[in-house]
Amino acid sequence: MWRRRMAIVVALVLLVFVAEWPPPVEVTLVGHRGFVTKLAVTELDGRKVVVSMSDDDTVRLWDAAGREEIRRLAVGPENVVIQTMAVADVDGRQVAVVGSSDQSLRLWDLRTGEETFLSKPVEGGYFFRFEDMVIATVDDRTVAVTTGDMEGIEFWDLGAGTRMRGSAPLTEYQQITVRMLDGRLVAVAADGSGQHAVRIPEGDYPERLFPDAVRSRYTERSTGIAEIDGRPVIMVSGGDTVTFWQEDADRGEWVEADREIEWPDASITDLAVTDVDGRPTMILAADKGVAAWDLAGGEQVSDPVLAGGKARYMAVTEMDGAVVVVAGSPDGTIYLQPLDL
Repeated sequence: MWRRRMAIVVALVLLVFVAEWPPPVEVTLVGHRGFVTKLAVTELDGRKVVVSMSDDDTVRLWDAAGREEIRRLAVGPENVVIQTMAVADVDGRQVAVVGSSDQSLRLWDLRTGEETFLSKPVEGGYFFRFEDMVIATVDDRTVAVTTGDMEGIEFWDLGAGTRMRGSAPLTEYQQITVRMLDGRLVAVAADGSGQHAVRIPEGDYPERLFPDAVRSRYTERSTGIAEIDGRPVIMVSGGDTVTFWQEDADRGEWVEADREIEWPDASITDLAVTDVDGRPTMILAADKGVAAWDLAGGEQVSDPVLAGGKARYMAVTEMDGAVVVVAGSPDGTIYLQPLDL
């Protein structure tokens, strides 16, 4: 009898552990056969799902809690490379927006897997480059903001299925962040030679917020925008350091602030900003792992997780009150890891 009771107790303990979400340790999603370079998290039919893009030229949809692949949303045609991806809500539909080297932008319905074209493929356009893409809301319209070989920063009305006005041809950007500041859309983009911020005036081309003379001492970088003590701040990472930029009203431009956050001897590859208990928090991915910093005080507030190069690119979400990092690795594995904040 005691053995039976013990077996029941053990079974109940195992059931509680398996059902716990977020899990106390990292969870893996396995299926990609190449570097996972882009990740997004959204909610579909009441459950958290992960959308991932990989160098294996596929975009996949995963059940985060169930830890299994739901479907492949996109597969690159022959001689065409999938280059960027973002998730958006278009007229009540959750879609993955996918940019490829044939200059096409395609929308994939997450629920049905149905594909529609926003930008048709261009014959012979197989050397085109989409560098990055983010989603913004402009005048109640859902807009995809892309960087690449066209004209620097481009705008696409996802609901209407049309290309909007383009930006001034600055450079090719490796990463872009977009946010509304003071009622105006600000796109912060970084390239390999220096960083620029671009404000989008209504009905006109963007104006640069950083002067041309601004150059970073680093080459690999990511960007972010946050409000600290009620003031908008732009962050640019490179090497093991994140520099901060703030607006100088007298000079009419953004200048480097007298502060920075350093993660000694790390090689920072991605940056995200979230709120933890109402406080702006920066999360960094690097070769040393993933860790968080309180932006107001500047102190590190979590121990590193996912060390050993597991997290080069990431998305950050909240699950059952916990901040969870969704990270992609060079071997194709996707890791889901709660942060102890």
